[in-house]
Amino acid sequence: MELTEKNRQNLQSDTWSECRRAMKETEPDANAGIQRRIAEGYLRTGYGTGAEGKEILVSGIAYKVLEKDKVTTFYDAEGNTLFSLENKRLAEMNGYLAEDKKPGNGTDASAEKTASVKQEAIKKLEKEQEAAGDKEFAEPVIRYLLKRCEEDEGLSQDVMQGHKTWTKCVDYIYRQARKQVTGNYIAIRDETVYEWAEDYYHKDDKAEEEEKAKKEEEAKKRATERATKAKENACNPKTDNKAAKEKKKSHISAVKAEEKRTRKNNKDLEGQMDMFSMIGI
Repeated sequence: MELTEKNRQNLQSDTWSECRRAMKETEPDANAGIQRRIAEGYLRTGYGTGAEGKEILVSGIAYKVLEKDKVTTFYDAEGNTLFSLENKRLAEMNGYLAEDKKPGNGTDASAEKTASVKQEAIKKLEKEQEAAGDKEFAEPVIRYLLKRCEEDEGLSQDVMQGHKTWTKCVDYIYRQARKQVTGNYIAIRDETVYEWAEDYYHKDDKAEEEEKAKKEEEAKKRATERATKAKENACNPKTDNKAAKEKKKSHISAVKAEEKRTRKNNKDLEGQMDMFSMIGI
C-alpha cells in the first residue's frame, strides 16, 4: 500500500495526545514493546533515586513514574495511567542491565559481541534503506531505527531476526495507521510512526511468519503440480479413465455379439428362402 501525498503530510501533523489515546487500543504486542522501552528507560535514568514522583524521557517523550510499596505505576505526560509493574520484576530487570555493565564479568567479550550485533543490524537497515521504494518515507524512519540500534542491543538483535524486513515493517505501520483513520482523515505524529516501527521489530511473530511461509510454500507446490499435470495432458492424447475404458470395452463386446447374432439369423433366413424356392413356394 502506497501512502498518498495527503496522508504523508498528515503523518507529520501535531495531534500527539489523540494518538497516544488511540495507541492504547492497538494490539497487545505493540503495547508490550512500548512498555518495555519505558521501563528500561526508567531503570537507566530514574530507578532507585528515592523521589516520590519522577519524570523520565524515553525517545523524547515525557512519562511520569510513581513508586509504591509493591508496584511502580507509569503515566503519560497528562497523568493518564499507562501500566504498572511489580517492584520485584523491576528489580530483576535492573539486575540484568547491571550485570551487562559489571566489570570483570566477561565485559570485553560482551562488549565486542554487542558491537558486532549492532553493526550487523545497522548494515541490514542501511541496505534495506537503499532498496526501499518510497525513500521519502523510509529514510526518516530507518534513520531513527539506526540511532536506536546504536543505543539498544535488544533492538539490534530483534532487527537481525531472519523473518524481519523493512517491507513487513512498512506493512505493520500502515496497518496501525489505518486503525486511526476517521473518515478520510488521518493525523499521526512522527514519533508515533517511529514507535510503531520499533514495535514491529520487538513483536514476537516468528511462529506466525513461519506458518504463513509454510502455507505459501504448500500453495506454490500445488500450483506447480497443477501446471505440470496440465502440461502433460497437453502433450499426450487424452485417455479415458479406467471406468470409462471398461464401459467402452463392454459396449464394444455387446455390439460385436449383436452383429454376430444378426449375421447368423440372416444366414439362417437366407438358407430358408433358398429351400422354399427349391420346392416352388
